[in-house]
Amino acid sequence: MISLPKTEQRNEIYAEMSQKLKQSGLPYEINISLSEEYTMDFLKKMSVVVARTRNGKGEKYEIEQLIQILPNRVSYLKINMNQNENDNKNVRLLLDETKEIMECYPSNNCEEVGIENIKRF
Repeated sequence: MISLPKTEQRNEIYAEMSQKLKQSGLPYEINISLSEEYTMDFLKKMSVVVARTRNGKGEKYEIEQLIQILPNRVSYLKINMNQNENDNKNVRLLLDETKEIMECYPSNNCEEVGIENIKRF
């Protein structure tokens, strides 16, 4: 199980991931306040919430690249797939320490982007 980093370490992780996102050219940015909220409320796991910054639909290759950018200490990734915040189209991933997807939900959104709903509990 991945231990929860302290606040200072989490801030460093967010900064590192923000930099990597900019370098990658992926159309996503980190929502740090929501990431912290999920980290504190959602099973005490290091969580990152990213939102799409351009029009268009999220694609599987983008999700794969987002996972590669994540530091190993992150175990939960929520991806808002559309630029419109009112659109509830998102994918939520629970990852193990090697960044393998343990669970993806909601399953209909996962299937839409080509990720089968894996459960390894």
